[in-house]
Amino acid sequence: MFPLTIYEGTLTIDDEHIERLKSCNPDPKTESTIFEYCTEELIHLLGKRGYSELKKYQVEYFKKQNVKKKCLKIKKQ
Repeated sequence: MFPLTIYEGTLTIDDEHIERLKSCNPDPKTESTIFEYCTEELIHLLGKRGYSELKKYQVEYFKKQNVKKKCLKIKKQ
């Protein structure tokens, strides 16, 4: 489920491959996060309930960081 990977029991990003590969990466010209870009993969991995819970954590995190961000939708190629 590139670029997502589980390393030592933690869901993370395979950043080594992101730097090397030109495909399967978010468009750097957008303001989208990897979380938004990998929605389908996250739902597949976590299920709809788990994804919803993770989405709540994202909103909470941005509030704590005082980040005002609009969610952008990216079409995968």
